Amino acid sequence: MKNRNFLTIRKSALSCLFAVILFIPLVSGCGSGKNGGPIEPPSSESWWSNYLDSSGNPITLQSGFKLVPVSGEQRQAIPKTTPAFDLAYLNFAVDANYRSNLGWLFRGHDQADDRKEDLAGAAEFIKQGGWLRVRETFDWDKDTKRYTQPPAIRMTFLGWAGDLMITYLSEPYIGYPTDTTKTWSGKPTYVSDGSGREFVEILTYQISYLGTRSLVEKVGAGSKTLETYNDVILIKGRANEGEGSIDAYLAPNTGIIYYHLVTAFGMLGAGALIGYSGDNQTLSGAGATDYFPTAPGNHWIYEFSPDDHVPEFRFSIQ
Repeated sequence: MKNRNFLTIRKSALSCLFAVILFIPLVSGCGSGKNGGPIEPPSSESWWSNYLDSSGNPITLQSGFKLVPVSGEQRQAIPKTTPAFDLAYLNFAVDANYRSNLGWLFRGHDQADDRKEDLAGAAEFIKQGGWLRVRETFDWDKDTKRYTQPPAIRMTFLGWAGDLMITYLSEPYIGYPTDTTKTWSGKPTYVSDGSGREFVEILTYQISYLGTRSLVEKVGAGSKTLETYNDVILIKGRANEGEGSIDAYLAPNTGIIYYHLVTAFGMLGAGALIGYSGDNQTLSGAGATDYFPTAPGNHWIYEFSPDDHVPEFRFSIQ
């Protein structure tokens, strides 16, 4: 979770996809693209070319996945924070060009200056019965020049991205209005710190309704309210063994606004939503309200605290 060697910190932006790391423990038996071997797409092609036939029509994978064109542009989220030096930012987006036949494609964008591809990886999110689920994941690997699926996802996605989305490992309840009687368990995870202590960790989650809450940033000796949200919920996850815990705050039509976690062996993580631009829609384009907004081009920006500075993280929920 905490291998920062795979991430490049940029003052302006650090972009990779959280959704792929999120779903490594969840996805099995996924279909593959139309070409399972090495491919070198022309510079004029985009990631979705591997999911179209020679005539440009979407193909259907064995899993049932199929691309559906949508009309949209990438929304531009603007950070609301006070500028700081060498902080880590990650950008995430719902794809503005395609969705699937059953859900939305969530991906990274603007990954790095030296990449022609605008896709570090993607996951197909499905809203089903008030729950957020995943059905398909895929990734463009610039080194092997092929489209891959778990467990071959690039290690680039470790670190902050995994911290944030560990909250979603157990298919969270995102219905609105929320049902505070919901309790559920995450997938069993084999945990080891390399010292010989090993166990299977299972987190159990509960929801509580908080009402109106503000995301507050420390600024010098004072503070600044970045945003005030209504109908905020808190998802608390607690492990059956070890120190693992998750506290994630979500706002309707926005998603996660703040989270704090402790890993099985006591390492810390924290992140806050510093910029968002988006809408909430059903697959048919009708308006919707829940705790994970989907619409073409939705754009989130998160700021993350380095491991050893989580207690002093400059954001809080009040």
